[in-house]
Amino acid sequence: MKKKIFFAIVGFILLVSLKMLTNKKELPISTPEAAGLVWQECLLAEGYGNWRQAQECFGLPEPTGEREDGIYYSKRVGMDNFQLNIGEDVYQTHRIGSLFSFEVYYLSRNQWPISIQLGEFIAHSPNIGLDDVDGKAAWEFVSFDKPTIIYNGRNLRQRYNLDQAFSPYNLNGKLVFLAQQDDSYFVVYDGKRLTPDYEDVVHAYCCEAFMYSPGGRQGAYLFNTKRNGKNYFVMYATSGK
Repeated sequence: MKKKIFFAIVGFILLVSLKMLTNKKELPISTPEAAGLVWQECLLAEGYGNWRQAQECFGLPEPTGEREDGIYYSKRVGMDNFQLNIGEDVYQTHRIGSLFSFEVYYLSRNQWPISIQLGEFIAHSPNIGLDDVDGKAAWEFVSFDKPTIIYNGRNLRQRYNLDQAFSPYNLNGKLVFLAQQDDSYFVVYDGKRLTPDYEDVVHAYCCEAFMYSPGGRQGAYLFNTKRNGKNYFVMYATSGK
């Protein structure tokens, strides 16, 4: 019986995924200022930027460790799943078995499956996190060695024809994340591709590099990157920051 349910879920969501593949769109390009953000960068002589350097470079306050107002936070369920309550809706990731050499996961809303992903459990779990962004679930998952974000049930890597989509954050009530397309990395905010482009972004899910990976805190989105052959620590924040 469990096998029948498993394959029914897989078949249903694969059909939905195929339909979504035909509904791709281009990201409109915008400057950070036109999108209502402040963009700053700090040239690094060596090493990587961290929150202390963010205080020195951008004048950010000391991190408080407090949760941000108006945002729901997920909790771990078991060893490898997340549960997120947004209002009356309950979102949860489920690891349900293996398919060839891949682990099968799906995301449910109120127990109804809305997305299925295949990933490998090597140095870390492919199930990265589940976040609340503007009242919608943002699921970060490493699918076939390529990170993607499932936002409001849509696979953003597929929707915008990206090579990678990672590190989602709720910035001023809108989704911000980093993306790669061909040889360029860039920030996507509120459905717009923001300038400038970058040559590389420090990004990892384990080990030392994880400490310098992109992330948001207290209304600022920070990451380490390379542009024109030089290393920078970059911040995107709301104009009131």
